[in-house]
Amino acid sequence: MTGLCAAAALAKNFEKVTVLERDALPGPVPRRGVPQSHHTHALLHRGQQIMAQLFPGAFDALLADGASVSDFGQKFRWHHHGTWRVRGRLGIDNWMVSRPLLESRLRDSLAARGNVELRFDCPVEAPIHERGELGGGVWGGVRRGRVQGVRLRDGTVLEADLVVDALGRGSSSSKWLAAWGYGEVEEQRVEIGMTYVSGLFDLHGGHYPDGVMIYPQAPNNHRGGIGLRVEGGRMMVTLFGYHGDRAPLDLAGFVQWAKTLAEPQLHALLSRSSLIGELRQHTMPYQLRRNYAGMQRLPAGYLVMGDALCSFDPSFGQGMTTAAMQAELLSQLRPGQRTARMQRRIARVTDVPWQMTSTEAFCWPESHQEVSLGAALMHRYLNRVVALSAHDLEVYRTLTEVMQFVSPASRLFRPRVLWPVLFGRRERAPAQQRPTATRELSVAAELSGLRRSGS
Repeated sequence: MTGLCAAAALAKNFEKVTVLERDALPGPVPRRGVPQSHHTHALLHRGQQIMAQLFPGAFDALLADGASVSDFGQKFRWHHHGTWRVRGRLGIDNWMVSRPLLESRLRDSLAARGNVELRFDCPVEAPIHERGELGGGVWGGVRRGRVQGVRLRDGTVLEADLVVDALGRGSSSSKWLAAWGYGEVEEQRVEIGMTYVSGLFDLHGGHYPDGVMIYPQAPNNHRGGIGLRVEGGRMMVTLFGYHGDRAPLDLAGFVQWAKTLAEPQLHALLSRSSLIGELRQHTMPYQLRRNYAGMQRLPAGYLVMGDALCSFDPSFGQGMTTAAMQAELLSQLRPGQRTARMQRRIARVTDVPWQMTSTEAFCWPESHQEVSLGAALMHRYLNRVVALSAHDLEVYRTLTEVMQFVSPASRLFRPRVLWPVLFGRRERAPAQQRPTATRELSVAAELSGLRRSGS
């Protein structure tokens, strides 16, 4: 996804853009090079806005494919920190579409551009780095080099003025830079020990919310689940656990595991749906941030983006939108301009989502992280904002705007939010009731839109 967004952005100002895909030409189906495509993906509002500009016609095609658009406050049910968020129109739309179909339509839009070439089954061996002459001035005695292209695994050499690493979390850029003499790349890791298991389910025409999100609550409850509607009247459901807690890979165990979540909505949904295909598992031991922007030197003509730069807890759904935001900046780059400055700007895009996810991760004692006073205070403040959003629609709107990158994080500290956080009445969260058979029947009736007297 990052590579497609980067290519669309660069095509505005560069004469020719070549996208190298290691996989064979895929259709709108999961592919080997993107194992996470078997799992739920959220396209946040800001990400969709940017992609609509980068990929003309793609979202019209998605609507024709059966994708849908829903107001987040009306059609999504979100349970976090012991309460459900208040329901009401927020004016923030989210697109409901599977990752493979979204990627396929973006690729179609990109391929229609005359200055873009898509090459498939072209794994890259390494970039081609040329060492520069001995420099003077600030970097006296140090060679300054540049990347001039890439070498494919079959030995083919492709020359380029700019190379963008969008290889994902498994990127080797840090190793390449060290081998070229630029030093070690500093890394930040936050342990989350996350495993998620997902499946695609046929809803059999049932009337369900477009999204159901039930999050764990540290430090005791390690289990969460997300269900998102996709094209074709189906729903992708992901059950996830932190620090060694994982859902089973057999259907019966998967459905039973959903019953142990803080709320029974996903279990009720799964009990009335049919699995399409098989359940898939993916693990993420830690969040990872590589500080390329902090390097004293970087080669000219080289950029690192997306998960190759920073990867977050996937349950927050920030990855695709962060990639789109980085690409939006990249569209401002002109041939011959300094790439080191652009790398710093791209890296800053990850600051807020990294802080959001890391602050949440530090709540787990298993993370073994010393939490600063500032981080602890920030977490307490955000907890209060989330608690208020259970009954205050305006606070919920502001929180959603920030989480979907429509508004800056500073909006959470404006008087309309700050005042009730600091001085509002503290409302006790309702006790976590264990799902019983009677309660499950009530939940199923709510999900299906039925109205039964006496239930």
